[in-house]
Amino acid sequence: MWFTKPSASPVDKLVIAFDVGTTYSGVAFAFIKSGKTPVVEGVTRRVHYFFFDRQRAYTYFRGRWPGLPNEWFKVPSILWYNRDGTLHSAGVKARKLHTGDEDDDSDSEALIRVEWFKLWLRPATLPSEGLRREDLIPLPTGKTIVDVLADYLKYLYDCARRFISETHFGGEYGPWDTLKERIDFVMGHPNGWGGLQQQKMRAAAIQAGLVPDTLAGYGRVHFVTEGEASLLHCIDSRLSDEMRTGTTVMIIDAGGGTVDFSSYKFTSIDPVTVEEISRSDCRLRQELLLYEANTCPSSGIFQGSVRVNMRAYEYFKGKLANSRYDDDEVLRTLMEIFESMVKPTFEDSSHRSYLKFGLRRDSDPSADIREGKLALAGSEISAFFEPSITRILATAQAQQRGTSEPVKSAFLVGGFAGSNWLYNRLRTALQSSGISLSRPDGHTNKAVAVGAVLSFLKIHQVVARVARFTYGTECGVLFDPTKPDHIARQSRVFTRRCGARGLDKHFDVLVHRGTRVTENTEFKCSFFYDAPGLHLLDHISDTIICYRGSDNAPEWIDEKSGLDRFSTLCRISANTSRVRKERKIGPSGPYYELNLEVLLLFGLTETKAQLRWMENGVEKRGPASIVFDDDVTEEQ
Repeated sequence: MWFTKPSASPVDKLVIAFDVGTTYSGVAFAFIKSGKTPVVEGVTRRVHYFFFDRQRAYTYFRGRWPGLPNEWFKVPSILWYNRDGTLHSAGVKARKLHTGDEDDDSDSEALIRVEWFKLWLRPATLPSEGLRREDLIPLPTGKTIVDVLADYLKYLYDCARRFISETHFGGEYGPWDTLKERIDFVMGHPNGWGGLQQQKMRAAAIQAGLVPDTLAGYGRVHFVTEGEASLLHCIDSRLSDEMRTGTTVMIIDAGGGTVDFSSYKFTSIDPVTVEEISRSDCRLRQELLLYEANTCPSSGIFQGSVRVNMRAYEYFKGKLANSRYDDDEVLRTLMEIFESMVKPTFEDSSHRSYLKFGLRRDSDPSADIREGKLALAGSEISAFFEPSITRILATAQAQQRGTSEPVKSAFLVGGFAGSNWLYNRLRTALQSSGISLSRPDGHTNKAVAVGAVLSFLKIHQVVARVARFTYGTECGVLFDPTKPDHIARQSRVFTRRCGARGLDKHFDVLVHRGTRVTENTEFKCSFFYDAPGLHLLDHISDTIICYRGSDNAPEWIDEKSGLDRFSTLCRISANTSRVRKERKIGPSGPYYELNLEVLLLFGLTETKAQLRWMENGVEKRGPASIVFDDDVTEEQ
């Protein structure tokens, strides 16, 4: 590890990172022991011994990721449920049951298959790329996405525990029980995800039994964007020996579902610190003509490897239509062969591929099926990739134009990055745009899991990010009869308890889109409350609003042209019984006023909040909680 240093932690700990992907997932971990240098490892399979017969050699593996080849970092993101809602199988066993390779007496027709479940967490504000809600594989009746994610996290955790116990415990670390209450968990997520998705992921971790449902338990679950985690992995694997202060790099994280883009500048090499320079300007959308009205391209695009599969499925379905092989079983078999053998090895559009799915007697020349094999031209395979490649190139080039400083290098990571066809096509095209594309050696799909552990170890720190949207609050202002925008709203004038006239629906900006936000920058919003009774001010709740429009300084939430650009980011609530209130006399009698500030930190991966108020000239602070509203489009 390039930047790892001996730990100064007074307490032995274990950090486990989960990269839950659309199609495959991975786990990495590291021990933190005082005076020792942490080593990041992946949950893999390892060779224990060999045995031979007279014709071929066999390798024997003990079970961690049961059924996977040596050193795989990824496990299928698939689950099977019984009709009563109980989990039947997950991961590799679930994939084998899906392909018919598992020796299991269970009737697969009586089971419910769940895959691509990560897509149920996608924010409704991200580009859909034509994917409709009805295109997603439905969750079992009575199951929410939190339930499914909890079941899958428990499976990953059990595999990690088994692997770590077999390979590390019994020696200096002692039994598992000595550390299980001191495990921190890190979960990577796409760049465009926010507080609501983190809230659900933490709830799933609690439901899975990873941490208790306490404040201390909440503090043991951490998050990192997949772009940042991938950057860390690239740095640590010495992908570029030319890194120096002032250089810039773009991360293209091509996964199963999304392809995320993020750009960084190295502000220091020793220690390594970087600053995000991606422009989150919605005008970029106009350059591309590719994005929905209320989204920004820095969030990523839904053009990962799943979309290649979907195009292949539609092609096979049309190819087999009206033939005697037009049934779900043949389609499923063809897709398994395409995904596991054809797609990852495809490199030449002039070569044909053959998908063997039947016996020699199986033939249908009209469907290009001969001797149990379906012929697939290289040009047909490349057509499955082309829409994704076109979109990735357009977005990368637009982001290059939109960053605050020119980007000359890019790293391609993620499971989809393992495709040589994708990599070579992107490398050639980006080179003509002045961008040199590289990818890590070996397992490109382990970048997020390993990088997530590195983020926890503080090997590197992102010192600044760029605010993707404009954030603010709805507030009231004093009515000013000299201002045209106030006169236009005079029908909404109300009288405050102090006797002054006011207007509501005013937007008070906290952070402008494109603002450079450091990790410790506090943004304050002032709140004023009045009530006839003192006890009515012992608890406050207010809303933080996200504005996704193009106006740099929106003033009113009720503007018809901008109503669909405003949405609730989260709700801030706090116990204010300790905060001093002032007793006042108004036209209608006595009342109480409460004045305080809510401090928000947007620079962290998670948005956090605190209360601040003055008491006898002394600054006081208190806790505030953040609750992210669920979105009806994200519910099961």
